[in-house]
Amino acid sequence: MELLQINNETPAKAIFEKLLHFGNFELTDSDQIDFNAFPIFNKIEEHCLKHEKLKFILPAFPAKSSNPDKTSGILPDLGEFIGLARLNQFCKDIQDLYLPGAEVIICSDGRVFNDLVFVGDKELKAYKEKINEIINTKNLIHLSTFDLEDHYDSETFEHMRKSFCEDFGEELEELKEKIINDRNLQSLFNGIHRFIKDDFKANNLELSNNQVHKRSKDIAYRVIRRSRAWDRLLLGVFPNTLRLSIHPYPMNHQKFGIKLVPSSNRWATPWHNVVVKENDSYQLMKRKEALEIGYVEKRWGGEYVYYERA
Repeated sequence: MELLQINNETPAKAIFEKLLHFGNFELTDSDQIDFNAFPIFNKIEEHCLKHEKLKFILPAFPAKSSNPDKTSGILPDLGEFIGLARLNQFCKDIQDLYLPGAEVIICSDGRVFNDLVFVGDKELKAYKEKINEIINTKNLIHLSTFDLEDHYDSETFEHMRKSFCEDFGEELEELKEKIINDRNLQSLFNGIHRFIKDDFKANNLELSNNQVHKRSKDIAYRVIRRSRAWDRLLLGVFPNTLRLSIHPYPMNHQKFGIKLVPSSNRWATPWHNVVVKENDSYQLMKRKEALEIGYVEKRWGGEYVYYERA
């Protein structure tokens, strides 16, 4: 099979230029970019030289936040639909450039964390089923899914998570020591702690601020432990894939950070926000903030919730 060449570029460069438009950093003139500074570009090039299908994995689409100040319900809304459709279109664009094509495997970590972030098993199940329905009914053929239930055959979700932590998690005290001595881990911990505090307070209004601070701190440690364990599991299950993330990373990182909603804040995700429409563009915003500045709930296609000015 002969590789396609676009405008005298290698297929890898043409593909990576498509990926750059998903990046969660400011895009400069692509002619001035040192492509080799991105580890994922070198991996794309390796796959192209072997005429292999490009398989991207993206830990994402876990479940809607349980905080009513952030989201409008437990089901995917227009934000999730936009994100899924963009990922599928990205793969279609690659197909036009590179005959082996591409696939994005959505690795939902909802079952990894839901007991820590106040999301019930029933709510998570409903969210997961709706994501799969969108993929199937909207013919998003370049997307597939993977979650903890695909790796473990356990009688209960509690036992599944216990086995997962034992198999892939480090000792909690060992992790705490690493966080103390690693500035990057400290920054990660502080960010997760702030995030957990917001949702913990929303679900435990009877507790004092001091109680919320202490309990959410313990949860933050366990969230980081499971996040690192999830990375190890995915590395074992998908050893030769291209790693995407919904978190921002520097150019030289092994993970490539993307934005699912193009005009949104770089840190925002559809499952922690609502999507608001302003003219012909969309962005992600906390539900409480959207309501305070005059947006009202509407439905796109009679099905997907979004917010627009009254």
